[in-house]
Amino acid sequence: MIDLSLCMIVRDERGLLPAALRSVAGLVREMVVVDTGSRDGTPEVAAAHGARVVAFPWNDDFSAARNVSLELATSAWILVLDADEVLAPRDHAALSALLSGEPALYQLVQTTYTTASGVFGYLPNQLGVPEAEGYPGYFESSLVRLFPREARFRFQGLIHEHCVDLRGELQPVPTGLRLHHYGKVALDERQRRRKMELYLALSERKAEVVGGSTPWYELGMQLWEVGRFGEAEQAFTRSLETAKRPGRILCAKGSLLLHVRRTEEALELFRRAEHAEPEEPLPLLLQSSALLELGRTAECVPLLRRLAARTPKDFQVFNNLGVLQLATNEPERAMVSLEKALKLGGAQEHVLLNLGLAAIDLGRFAELEDLRQRMLQSHPRSLRLYELWGGRLLSRGRTELLGRVFPDLPDCDDPMVRCLRGLQRLREGKQVEARAEFQKALASNPEHPLAASLLAAAGGTST
Repeated sequence: MIDLSLCMIVRDERGLLPAALRSVAGLVREMVVVDTGSRDGTPEVAAAHGARVVAFPWNDDFSAARNVSLELATSAWILVLDADEVLAPRDHAALSALLSGEPALYQLVQTTYTTASGVFGYLPNQLGVPEAEGYPGYFESSLVRLFPREARFRFQGLIHEHCVDLRGELQPVPTGLRLHHYGKVALDERQRRRKMELYLALSERKAEVVGGSTPWYELGMQLWEVGRFGEAEQAFTRSLETAKRPGRILCAKGSLLLHVRRTEEALELFRRAEHAEPEEPLPLLLQSSALLELGRTAECVPLLRRLAARTPKDFQVFNNLGVLQLATNEPERAMVSLEKALKLGGAQEHVLLNLGLAAIDLGRFAELEDLRQRMLQSHPRSLRLYELWGGRLLSRGRTELLGRVFPDLPDCDDPMVRCLRGLQRLREGKQVEARAEFQKALASNPEHPLAASLLAAAGGTST
């Protein structure tokens, strides 16, 4: 066994902690767990797995707790894990080999799994490893998590803390080894909300007290995640004021504006990002998305050609190409592009949805049923297929196909689902029930583009 200490800080992590500890069993010589106030039996779980557990009162400073764990370690090297992370056993040998060299601040790739394909920095899951199974995508952060036990290596930052060399002699060294991070997918709603509130409060304090580009960027991302879009925009603006490489921040701010339908402003930010970092493909991809939103398809063509040449394995490029071909009434070509996007990126929600639109345009309803089943399996909570596919069928005047395409509508208050159910009731001759569905849709969203017209056509009035 190598001379390596595992150092962790935890609080109320009894559900996730065992997997983290088991993932390094046989690799580390000791496990040091600093508990910052658990009330769910986490310390007992840690001790049962052989960890040395020490209590440390929470003081709103992640680095302070981290550094206590470092001071308690006794091995020559330190590995830092969070309770919602695991290290794959197959990577033990590669990690061990690193410890025979000179002192270094080794970066591991925190691979945060997510079901939200709209997350900025999202990557489709093509890792092909057991730890990644069942998750459509992830995003990455390179973090220093492996380093010698020396007093000069300490964590800094109230939140989003990072390990630094206090002498300033060593810089981080990438390793490519992954930490599989399940924090976005393993917590229940109460745990997620509590964690987000804590992180947001500390991020706000860090940005105000410490300042600088990175803390304001981190705050912007967290504000975006909780839906505080105006404040997120302001945080990104503050981040840009001192950014040395503004490209990614411009892309993040532009993506936020694209999300809230300020598309022209978003497009300008993406162009600024391209000018700032012309070697990066992301600004081009985001420009193509904005141009598609604006219906400026002619301007999209050269962008997508450049992207396809530079990033031939990027599923987003082929998804956008498929959207462009749908917009220019080329559904056959769109189907080819979107199937390539599906092959490259897996069952991403928006790719499946766009494939469904192409299938509707081509009248391939057997394929559409296969896509519907994949949507329900991969994205069971998504309601977008009813809005997009239902809207496409209605725009094509194919209301007789609604029952075939949507044989079992979910029981929910989504206005489009209400409209589709109402149309099915009309086809069954149930006028009163149909009007009731349209009225509920209108009550849910008074500005829904279909609800009012369908209600009027059914001989009803809004209440």
